[in-house]
Amino acid sequence: MIRLLAVAASVAASSPIAATLGPPTIWNGTPDDVAKFCRGGPVPAAGGRWVMSPLVMEGSTARCNITTTVGPGASLAARLVGPSLAPCAVDAASDGYALRCDVRDAGAYALEVLLMFENETLAFAPGAAPGRQPRPLCRPLTATRGLPSVDAAARAVDASRPCSSFASRRHRADVGRWTFRDGALAWAPSRCAPRVYDRDEATRCLAGRTVLFVGDSHTRLVADALAPQPQPAGPDRRRATGVLFRAILAGRTPTPSPFVGPDATTKAGNWTIRSRGDVRFLAANKVPRDDGSLVAAILAAAPDVVVVNMGHWDLRDVNVEAYVDAWKAFVDALAAAAPETTRLVWRTNPAYSFRRHDDREVEYRTNAKLAKAHALQLAHLRRSRYDVHDTFGITLPRFFDANSAHHYIGFSSFAHGAASVGEAGTCPGGACCGGGVGGACPWVVHPRTGPSRKLGTPYYVGNAVGLADLNALLNSLCNVS
Repeated sequence: MIRLLAVAASVAASSPIAATLGPPTIWNGTPDDVAKFCRGGPVPAAGGRWVMSPLVMEGSTARCNITTTVGPGASLAARLVGPSLAPCAVDAASDGYALRCDVRDAGAYALEVLLMFENETLAFAPGAAPGRQPRPLCRPLTATRGLPSVDAAARAVDASRPCSSFASRRHRADVGRWTFRDGALAWAPSRCAPRVYDRDEATRCLAGRTVLFVGDSHTRLVADALAPQPQPAGPDRRRATGVLFRAILAGRTPTPSPFVGPDATTKAGNWTIRSRGDVRFLAANKVPRDDGSLVAAILAAAPDVVVVNMGHWDLRDVNVEAYVDAWKAFVDALAAAAPETTRLVWRTNPAYSFRRHDDREVEYRTNAKLAKAHALQLAHLRRSRYDVHDTFGITLPRFFDANSAHHYIGFSSFAHGAASVGEAGTCPGGACCGGGVGGACPWVVHPRTGPSRKLGTPYYVGNAVGLADLNALLNSLCNVS
């Protein structure tokens, strides 16, 4: 398949544009979403002054400067919307902010910018008591003649070769963009053709290896998706896993888990849940700051592959620098101790959706903090033995499209703009199941079992965002190229 990649552009507006802050909005959301998850009240500091330069293409990067009196250190969410979604990095500038947007497809793009937090204290400060952080503003920049736009030209790129595995270090499925396909968004790698894995194919791929997932709930739900189904629903599942892992972490022998069946066993001595495909999960909500017991527990499981991800809890409670320093010590210790035959994979932290249920759960986790940590972590890992799977890059352009409070995989609570498949296991164009999977979703499973108010309802593993991320990870773990 030959794909057209954006490389040059004609600028649609040649003079600066004065902008103002509009009423709160959520990308792909509803008025009900806005009322629940965004801050109401007057615009801070009367909205400030906003002036935006034209968008200019440099290679495949679109650039725009924003001059404003709001800040310093304000948190902006920005993206270009056209044939695909192009996320924009936001850097501080002397009189405002500089936007860098990675454009992957030819065509016309319009800029969308949201003011999330108005200063650095709100965007970056850690450790607030529950309920003390204001909700994000979600205020869009608007202009009477439209925000800056750009027309991107193209060159041909061969994207017909299958996406590569971690072993080959060529073009991978986690490097891409969200494209519009039949009116819905689908994940498309930039320079390769992904394989779509269903549950049976994933099981066959993992059957000959021990794959250990280490981290918080974002990681647990990936392992859960790969584990045998059905399993107990909702709260029953949490009791069956969280209590078990906490007991093991505390050095106690856990009570036998009620969800364990013929296809899954627990072992108190090696911190694992074993399933078909030999997928294991080791709970670690935060980066360890201890005597190396987590590294020892990982090695005790004798894994062939370790997929590690943790950071959301750390970035709620500490600043970016403290988190990254502790993280460096941990990943370096694991790299030094693990056998060379063990593949180590850092799965970057997913973007934060801000879809918390109530004021008690509003926390200092922001995408400004995650983005800063992400850049520092990638710079460190370039000099290491780790492979990287970029969940942050996949989720950031659609960070509002979580399917629960802040997860992109697991039991679906939300359906706004990123619905899971319907009762019949289908969705329009298949785009809501993994991004272009097809009409039937290979990851919807049978009704869950056990005492639960959700008994008898299908367990939808994720939505287009979470399943696209899972499928990209399986391409890197399982493909032979």
